[in-house]
This record gives sequence, C-alpha cells and structure tokens, in this order.
Amino acid sequence: MEETLILVNKDDCQTGFAEKLHIHQQGLLHRAFSIFIFDRQGRLLLQQRALGKYHSQGLWTNTCCGHPRRGETTEAAARRRLFEEMGLECELRLVSQLLYHEQVSNQLIEHEYDHVFAGICQQDPVANPEEALAWQWLSLAQVSQRLSQAPQTFSIWFRRIFERHGIIGLRAWQEQARSALFDAWRHAIVERTERMLEQQLPSSETLPSVLHQAMRYAVLGGGKRMRPLLCQAAGLAAGANPAALDMVGAALEMMHVYSLVHDDLPAMDDDELRHGRATVHVQFDQATAILVGDALQSQAFITLRRVPVAAERQALLMGELAMAVGSLGMAGGQMIDIDSVGQALDIPRLEQMHRMKTGALIRAALRMGALCAEGAPFDLEPLDRYAAAIGLAYQVVDDILDATADTATLGKTAGKDAQDHKPNYVSLLGLEPSRRLVRQLDERAHQALEPLAERAEQLHELADLVINRLH
Repeated sequence: MEETLILVNKDDCQTGFAEKLHIHQQGLLHRAFSIFIFDRQGRLLLQQRALGKYHSQGLWTNTCCGHPRRGETTEAAARRRLFEEMGLECELRLVSQLLYHEQVSNQLIEHEYDHVFAGICQQDPVANPEEALAWQWLSLAQVSQRLSQAPQTFSIWFRRIFERHGIIGLRAWQEQARSALFDAWRHAIVERTERMLEQQLPSSETLPSVLHQAMRYAVLGGGKRMRPLLCQAAGLAAGANPAALDMVGAALEMMHVYSLVHDDLPAMDDDELRHGRATVHVQFDQATAILVGDALQSQAFITLRRVPVAAERQALLMGELAMAVGSLGMAGGQMIDIDSVGQALDIPRLEQMHRMKTGALIRAALRMGALCAEGAPFDLEPLDRYAAAIGLAYQVVDDILDATADTATLGKTAGKDAQDHKPNYVSLLGLEPSRRLVRQLDERAHQALEPLAERAEQLHELADLVINRLH
C-alpha cells in the first residue's frame, strides 16, 4: 500500500495529504526529516542508499531520511525511521529546518520542508538491507573531501545541506546533539535521586511527624543535585553499580542539605530564602531547623549502610563522607567563614576556606562514586585534581552570581556577602579577574580528566555546567 505523506505550505502548516509517489512526481511541498548521527569523536554516520530505492539509488547520504505519517509527530517519525533503517535508538535534537526543491533520478522531484535532527551514538548500525546498501563513519573533513572529489556519488539533498551549513555548521549540530544527550542523562539522574530521597527519608506520618515533615520539606524542595550528579558521573567512569550510586547520591544530598539548613540559621548566614521558598527555620522554627540538620546527618549514614556493596566498601564510603563534613572539611570551612566576617582575608586563606567549606564535599562525592565500583582498582588521583578545580570554581561562580544576579534568579537573597561584610573572590579580586579565574579553573578541570579519556564525558559536561551558571 502506497505511503500517505503530509502536504504543507512554506511555513510548515499542514495543507492536506497525498500518496508518496504522486507527491514526488508532481513536486508537491511536503513534510520530511533528515537525521545526522555523530559518534563521540565527531565522525558522521553515512549510509549508501539501497539499489531498490525508487530514486537516488546507490548514492551516499546522511544517516537516515524519511517522512512523518498522518497523525505522527516529526520527532516520533524520525525515531521510528532511524530504527527501521539503521537499527539505532538515541536522543535526537532538532537542529535546523530548510526548504529545498530539487530534481532527482527517475524524473522525480524532491520538494521538502525538511526538519534536520542530530544525535550521538557510539554503536555501529545494524542496517536494513532494503534501505541501506552500506554504511561508514567519516570525519567531517573526510566528508568534505569526498564531496569535493566526487559530488555525483552523494544525494542532492545531502550536498545542498553541506553546501549551506559546511563543516562549522555540522560541528555545531554535533555539539547540540551532545548537549541533548547530556541533558537527558542529567534529568534521568535527578529523577532517580528524587525517588531515592523519597524512599530513604522517614515518612512524614512517622513520629515525631513535625521533624519528619521538616526534613522532607528541606530535602525535597528542589535544588541542582550537583553532588549526586558528580557521584554518578565518577561512578559511571569507574564502572559502578547504578543502584549503589543512587543510594550514595541520596546520602550526599542529605548531608549537603543539612549544611544549608544550618547555614541559613540566624546564628550563621541568617537567610530567609532557599530555592525560592522560605528556609526551614522560617517555615517551622529555629529549634526544628537545628534538629532537621542533626537528623539529616544521621540519615545520610543510615542510607550509606544500605548501599548494596561489601561491608568493607560501605566503611570506606562512610569514612569519606565523615572526613568531608568534619572540622577538617565543611564544618571547619564554616568556622573560618564565620570568623572572617568584617575581617581582612587574603587569597590563600579564602581559598583554604572554600576548599573546606564547599570543595571537601564535592571531592567526597566524586571519590564515593568511584568507590562504588568493586571491580578493578580505579585511580582516584585524576578525580582529586578535578575536584580541586571545580570545587573552587563552584564557589567563585557563587561569589560572582551573589554580586551580579538578582534574588529571583538565585532563589536566595542576592548581595548577601556584601551586606554581611564577608570577604569573597569578587571583593578581593574584582569581577573580571574572578571571571578569568573561573575560566582557568575550568581548563584545569578538563585537563585533570585526560587520563580517563572517553569515560569522563559526563564529568567534562558537569565542569562546563558549573561554569555556564554565569550565562
């Protein structure tokens, strides 16, 4: 049975339906899509069209092309066709749209409103022989060279797309696809973390119910979940069990939230806003907020005791977390912070404070993620160097945002450091030198990951995520 396609106008508004062959005989404008799949090395997957196709037989072209059916979204059709033709499934991102009108073989006309999708995939295709005669991965430079040497061996639409966008444009598509892949991973991890936190926190109906309500209010009230993300990315690089990483990530987040609850108290930073909501001591009272922090500390270690790894590995995880939050870590950094109010603080002392107050728990998150892997030994030294860079970068970015962003954007009171006469990087270095320092720390973070090669992909992305909070 002949396939029915969607007719559109030049604004891609649907105008009707017609059979596929009739559309190509008459050159009617219709909706279509083209898919460009890259690997992580930046190579593009090309296919050679099967000899049984009704036009452009045997020509090389992009990974996959097709048309949405009646009642089918273009993205759903693209996913369907990618699997039907090449046996691949991956995240796709819409990267471009274009109109073209070209004569193809057999006196047929391609007149399409083309939606271009890009994706990242590391596996080789399992091509349907009725659709693709052959396939190959080529660098964009190789594609450009072959197009120049033998343009007649490529489909007309692929040639037109490459002429219009070139290597630079296709590299931008690859970056957009890589970003889509990372976003999908990040959102999946955040959702898993939320579910694990829901499971590991005591029910709000369990006595004492007010304390448990306040704990859940504090933990489940939003947040970037950066420490669980770092834990998961390090664990992924080391080959850890995702179930173990979910529980360790939840424990890390409980410990982080405890620090925020106490940090917001009148005796500390005295803040009334966190994640755009009333802080715990405002929503409940100060005594409850103190107990929430105490209980979350304990609950973090209770959660670590449940991690599905050997008892010896559980002990290592508990040791890492305890060291990170004690007097030589987060609590010690908080003490230096309190003592520095209204005082002159030099850069080395400020850096020491932030490496303890913020960096120690970030370092622990990375190390704990790797420690969840119980297979071959994993070198923690690259993670330590990476942690040193992004832990400090995270705080410098916070200082910049405190000086430049508004309360609505931050979700907490803006300008608090200046108001409380607290030294920070912006007050000591200035705004532009602080931004330069962030860029330098970002470079150091990426360099630290070189020994991990492709295993560190998510860690690279997370380093950029820290920096991109400035944009």
